[in-house]
Amino acid sequence: MNSLQQQGSTRVAYLALVVAIGALLLGIIRPQITGVSTTTESSQVQQSSFSKDSLLKVAIVPAPPITAIDPSSKKPVGYAVDVIDAIGRNAKLKIEYLPSDWATMGAALSSGKADVVIGPIFVTEGRAREAAFTDSLFAYAVVAVVPKGSNKVHKLDDLKTAGLRIAVGRGGFDSEFVSRNMPEAKVSVFPPDDPNLSMLEVIAGRADIALADYATAKRFVAEHPEVELRFEDTPVSVQYAAFMLRQGDTVLRDLLNIALRNLDLSGELSTIDSKYANQKSWYGRVSYHPTLIR
Repeated sequence: MNSLQQQGSTRVAYLALVVAIGALLLGIIRPQITGVSTTTESSQVQQSSFSKDSLLKVAIVPAPPITAIDPSSKKPVGYAVDVIDAIGRNAKLKIEYLPSDWATMGAALSSGKADVVIGPIFVTEGRAREAAFTDSLFAYAVVAVVPKGSNKVHKLDDLKTAGLRIAVGRGGFDSEFVSRNMPEAKVSVFPPDDPNLSMLEVIAGRADIALADYATAKRFVAEHPEVELRFEDTPVSVQYAAFMLRQGDTVLRDLLNIALRNLDLSGELSTIDSKYANQKSWYGRVSYHPTLIR
């Protein structure tokens, strides 16, 4: 073989080596590129896309009169149900309700069984780390329940007394408020399913005060004359409640927020308000209606 033939064979071998290396590298890189693409597509699938006739899956946490299941018809009822039904009619969405509770509402969202959870769900710092919320719909005032004639708590500063025994519900605005503002208190925390548990501790003498939302506390005091309300006119705190969604589900959040504002501006929310005027459990409703248009 002459020198020209040897050089040609060398070039061919070299090119073949380059092609082989290129193919090997492509085989290594391509799965990585595909993986990135797949991840992006997967995240897009998790982002809700609601168009006309889309199905909105709504989990209900029973808390009358906001949300409940009618014992006779077994159908969902309540203020929030009326609001969701109105949103469904106006946005041309199909609504499917499913039962839930305080313990399982987060799992209902994360598993995809539900798109939104409705009820008096307070927007707390702890929940905001795991879920997203619509604009606030209700405002709840935090008041105190104390033994009749108690001298331990008369003004807000008294709540900071070292060793004060305070009963609160787990996961709500009152427990976070106490841990942040009353670090020297002796706190007893109770499951949120029965809001009366913390106030019963006051009757039993195991707590100096219980913190609860105004409407719940007022009903409890009316039924138990051995206790009384404190801070009725100057609430300990005011907390807001909203509908809860998956984090990152911005399409649904924006849709619901726009729908809530439209219901308010059209007067439909006021109509729903009037239906529950004699049984409302909230301190007030957040309104988007302008008080003054310039």
